[in-house]
Amino acid sequence: MLYSHSHAFAQCREWIGRHLPDCRLEACSSTALAAQKALENPRSGAIASREAAQIYELPIAVSRIEDCIRNTTRFLVIGKTMPGRTEQDKTSLLFATHHVPGALYKVLKPINDAGLNMVKLESRPSRHENWSYHFFVDIEGHIEDSPVQQAVEEMKRVSMMLKCLGSYPRAEGMP
Repeated sequence: MLYSHSHAFAQCREWIGRHLPDCRLEACSSTALAAQKALENPRSGAIASREAAQIYELPIAVSRIEDCIRNTTRFLVIGKTMPGRTEQDKTSLLFATHHVPGALYKVLKPINDAGLNMVKLESRPSRHENWSYHFFVDIEGHIEDSPVQQAVEEMKRVSMMLKCLGSYPRAEGMP
């Protein structure tokens, strides 16, 4: 039996097919739960993080089994309160633009004007309207920093919708 989250199975499909073609797979709601189940069943394994192996004191049988070596999965800590400033923060924003020429430029311009570093920009199709997109952007700085506050206020003014998803300390080794 091999436990993991369905996304982890999908990211390791080739390795599983080559090395465990007859193994029964059981999807779990998280890779942490998969590690817990593997701990309870000595004739099983789990696809999980190195941290989960350490937490549950499980030996790592094989590492680097993902199909795409460049693949990274981002994990988040979520809650009702936002962490305070650390001087090494990122802020994540979600916004939508009007479907007109220059709309994305106008929403992102305040980031540049404030001298902030944008470290990520992704778009996802809106589920509500064809040819409409939501954008996720990460910028360096905390929402309590004056330049970040000013940029976000200006971005709200020129976007259809903008939501601050949170500010948090940057992970070590990550932009």
